[in-house]
Amino acid sequence: MKGTKLICAALSGMLLAALAVPCSADETHTAETYEGDGFTLSYQLEDAGAAVVGCSSDAVNVTVPDTLGGKPVTSVEESAFNSCGAIETVTLPDSVTLIGDGAFFGCTTLKSIALPKSLTKIGYQAFYYCADLESINLPESMQSIGDQAFLACLKLTTVTLPASLTSLGEYAFEGCEELTEIRVDPENQIYCDLEGVLFNEDMTRLIKYPDQHAGDSYTLPDSTTAIANWAFTGAKNLVSLDLNKATEIGKDAFYICTALEQITIPEGVTALPGTTFGGCTALKQVQLPDSLTELGDYCFVNCPELKDITIPGSVSTIGNYALGFTLDTETKTTAKVDGFTIHTRVGTAAASYAKENDIHYEKQGAKTGLALVIAGGVLLLAGAVILAIRLRGDKQNDAPEAATDTPKEQETPDAPEKE
Repeated sequence: MKGTKLICAALSGMLLAALAVPCSADETHTAETYEGDGFTLSYQLEDAGAAVVGCSSDAVNVTVPDTLGGKPVTSVEESAFNSCGAIETVTLPDSVTLIGDGAFFGCTTLKSIALPKSLTKIGYQAFYYCADLESINLPESMQSIGDQAFLACLKLTTVTLPASLTSLGEYAFEGCEELTEIRVDPENQIYCDLEGVLFNEDMTRLIKYPDQHAGDSYTLPDSTTAIANWAFTGAKNLVSLDLNKATEIGKDAFYICTALEQITIPEGVTALPGTTFGGCTALKQVQLPDSLTELGDYCFVNCPELKDITIPGSVSTIGNYALGFTLDTETKTTAKVDGFTIHTRVGTAAASYAKENDIHYEKQGAKTGLALVIAGGVLLLAGAVILAIRLRGDKQNDAPEAATDTPKEQETPDAPEKE
């Protein structure tokens, strides 16, 4: 699937880098071992209890005992299971309160894990790319989930955040391609959900729209003014989206929304950060507001159906490959979108961008509108001198006398360069 390839391309470098980092605990402590049924655990004894620091690479089904070395097991440490390429099930005792950073990183065959009732913290990338993990039951004791904790858990379908949760890291459920809803216990004071879409408690910020959420259209609630980084990334079913009163849009907010066809950015939005609409392969129509000042790098990259766009004069910054380009994520090479046209005024940042990148653009004229102004006997039409006259004060002579004053010559803008 193209969406999966795009996500995996972005994550593969991080995956390899993390797997190359050795477990820091192994460098500072001598580990002891426990022989289980078909697996071997490495552990260290600490003041508070025993910490699991490693597991044999051929382990398939692992049940961690209540005690190791005579002490209760209280934690699964950093990278403890990330070398287990065949592991399918894990059961942890109720004494465990911590699952450390990257503890099950890249365990692609892990199908289920029984989390303990006493668990309070899941660390950074703890279950990153556990591709076969289908469900996770977060206990009522849970307080903190780290950044990217469940990123790319491709088969995860539903999640319920408990009332006790006070901290949810960024990108915690990104790349979960089958996720249909994120539910929140009504007693939670930090987060809430509306029909399976995750918000902060007062619904001013949309945090995550699940990748496989039902329905092909969505309208943000009136209270929502901010859209978090990666909020709609990978939303496969969205064809149309009403951003309503949103004024803040995060990085990669609509990345690879492959069914999205049109979008209107509300007035008040000032910036579209890098890759905001990258990979929106069906996107055909975009309307930008006059409040917009910045388009980030790769903002509309890999939008091959977007053939033309009007850029308001308010936009002063346009990043690299923001408009009219495709990017091959494997070779890192770019190509121009066939027939792409930018509509903008002469002298704008968009005009400069078009020239610099050899992109066709159609020039818009100055703001139009007819206006008749008489000031000091000078008749103006839309800012140009039409007739200079001096009105006589003699009421008996209705004919105006031609003015002897010569009106100041109006500056004429340079003619636009020929394409």
